[in-house]
Amino acid sequence: MGPYRKSRILPAHTQKALLEVVRPKFNAYFAFTSAPGNTRSVATGVDPKGNTIFTYPDASMISDLMVFWSLFAEVYELLKSTPVKPEVFCTEDPSLQRDFYRIIEDGEFWESPTGVGSLRSVSLSDAVPGCLNEIWRTLRNGFAHFHWHYEDLSAEDYWRRQGWDTTGAPAAFALPTRGKHNYKGYIVDAGGTWSSANFWGMKNLRIIVTPYGILRYHLHRFLNVVLNGSSKDVFGN
Repeated sequence: MGPYRKSRILPAHTQKALLEVVRPKFNAYFAFTSAPGNTRSVATGVDPKGNTIFTYPDASMISDLMVFWSLFAEVYELLKSTPVKPEVFCTEDPSLQRDFYRIIEDGEFWESPTGVGSLRSVSLSDAVPGCLNEIWRTLRNGFAHFHWHYEDLSAEDYWRRQGWDTTGAPAAFALPTRGKHNYKGYIVDAGGTWSSANFWGMKNLRIIVTPYGILRYHLHRFLNVVLNGSSKDVFGN
């Protein structure tokens, strides 16, 4: 099976790299982690509608996030090596665009183009086409530069764990009132020189807020579409 589709805009060598370099890593990881004895989820009860409730062990969540996120970064780097911008690759096909949006559909995207006083929330509907590449870049750089942390923390505790300054946070972001909420992640990138001590003053500060369970699931869906041409839930194999 080839890459997601015969793109009208990607160079042939880029599609070949997706097929022959990135896809084997994705498929090998699932072949290994789907073997008997490897547990991604544990049934812990039934909700009022009769649906099974699952919990996800930290080891499963962290290992999946590390692999999916790194492969997502590889796709991003391949696209960057072409004249095709990542956001154009996404918007070329409506179904792939929807799969990308689902990565952060239950989250938020914040940006501060000029530093202090400019932080604003950007809705997904407004991110086309203006901020779509910024979301790509924030996901890639936030992972690559260790600007994320996996733990069930309030936002202020998350900031302290990362060594980021909590003073001067814009009121609109409501940092003090963001409590624990099902392993919510704050994935961050900024332009220029990174400064944990001047966190809120950095120019082109960008923050993606999303539960790590959502990020893991929809990264795998997006990658499966891009690399295998399938929107099948790989976790259900």
